[in-house]
Amino acid sequence: MDIRHILAAGVVIGLAFLLMGLGSVQEEPTAGAEPEGAEGTIEVDAVGEVEVSPDTAQVKLGVETRGDEAEEATEDNSTRMASVMDALQKIGISDDDMETADFSLQPVYEEVERDERELVGFAATNQLLVTIREVQQSGEVIDEAVAAGANVVGDLDFRISDRQEYEDEAIERAVERAWNKAEIAADQAGARIVGVEELNISDARAEMPREVMEAPAEDVPIVAGEVSVNVQVDLVLAVSR
Repeated sequence: MDIRHILAAGVVIGLAFLLMGLGSVQEEPTAGAEPEGAEGTIEVDAVGEVEVSPDTAQVKLGVETRGDEAEEATEDNSTRMASVMDALQKIGISDDDMETADFSLQPVYEEVERDERELVGFAATNQLLVTIREVQQSGEVIDEAVAAGANVVGDLDFRISDRQEYEDEAIERAVERAWNKAEIAADQAGARIVGVEELNISDARAEMPREVMEAPAEDVPIVAGEVSVNVQVDLVLAVSR
């Protein structure tokens, strides 16, 4: 979710009230307006981070087949992919959580002489994007898909189905840290904060690492770890001596 547009008027005003309660200032900050008596500004930024256990995973399961003729490669591929989908349904993956991510049919050439290639067959590739609602089932999903005929596994991605609550918490942490920085700077400079001139929020989320692997030969141990929800806040504060 891109939250850079969160600076709509209502949200800015709400965050301005949050800022007022974070430190002891002599005057209430005012967001958006030129504060009376302002003699300069302080610019600070901070990142708020919340660590969350993921509740959803996605993985691409692929079948690659070859044949002397295009029809042969395609039919073999379709048969194996149908087996993969049937195996996933048997362990509780619904049709709604499976969708085709990519399908291709390409000629395969071999070089027979310098600058001369010969058509030797066709390669069909079908990739299925699978959403796993129970993260702990990720290893089982991969195991069953491979046993049923999948020979390429890629882009295993852990995520949070509803990020809003954690993004809000990350914003609060970022604003508090930025405000504390500004108070320290103002105190050292012999100044006081008299208002908020500008507040910007940007999504600085850290993506979980993804792996692309050939079909494993043994059971796959999957450890989801934690997902970081990161938000950056940039503040421009008016100050006066």
